[in-house]
Amino acid sequence: MDNKTYFSEALGFVSREPEWVPSIRYLLRRNRIQKIAIEHESKLLEIGCGAGTLLQELALMGPECTGIEKSGSALCVANQINKNLYSKIQLHASISDVEDTRFDYVFAFDVLEHIENDTQALTEWNQLLNKTGKLIISVPCHTKKFSYGDIWAGHFRRYNKADIKQVLAESGFEISYIESYGFPLAVLTEKVGNLYYKIQLKKKEKIKSIKNHTDESGIDRKAYAKYFKLMNHTTFHLIMKLFYVLQSLFKSKDIGSGYLIIAVKSS
Repeated sequence: MDNKTYFSEALGFVSREPEWVPSIRYLLRRNRIQKIAIEHESKLLEIGCGAGTLLQELALMGPECTGIEKSGSALCVANQINKNLYSKIQLHASISDVEDTRFDYVFAFDVLEHIENDTQALTEWNQLLNKTGKLIISVPCHTKKFSYGDIWAGHFRRYNKADIKQVLAESGFEISYIESYGFPLAVLTEKVGNLYYKIQLKKKEKIKSIKNHTDESGIDRKAYAKYFKLMNHTTFHLIMKLFYVLQSLFKSKDIGSGYLIIAVKSS
């Protein structure tokens, strides 16, 4: 393994070249994903894998992992990290590259909100699963919270619980599990982030297209990279453990920053 990219129990995979560090939201979501049991001998597809760091971590659990990333810049970062780790993960730019394969798991974390026709996308994802396969996704929650951070990230929408249930049902899925994650820390960082992104958007001569924002959202970690020395400190890790416990205590309450969902094909 190249030391340009390394694994930390507290932070997951971190890369110095190319530069990629986790965000607070990523860490909170990662903590909840770690609670999901993944079969060792299985086929797993992550759609919108970004830099591919979570996929690399999932691969350590045993499944055969494949990633899809439409953003050319993000795919370039993912390929370099893959090379740094001497990883056997397969990375592709399009779902059409894997349309003849059936997977036991399809993952898509904070991806659906970037897609204009979410029902069509979910229907395509359904077709990639085998009969007993599971769709595991996350989406930002509460439509009334749509703000500058969503614009910066290239979101078309956020979801209320009823909305995501409906779009999944229309796409041939039924929810077997749903929780709200990220309370209280991600809720707080979203509010702070909205102020930051409002300033950043005003600095631009013109607003980029949603596609441009989407392409950058999975790999732009400039704000977090500035404070990575603090994030890599034991004190920060202990503080995060406290917030992991707190988000777990409130997971059944609809007060978090996003939904984590497990869905299966409708019977």
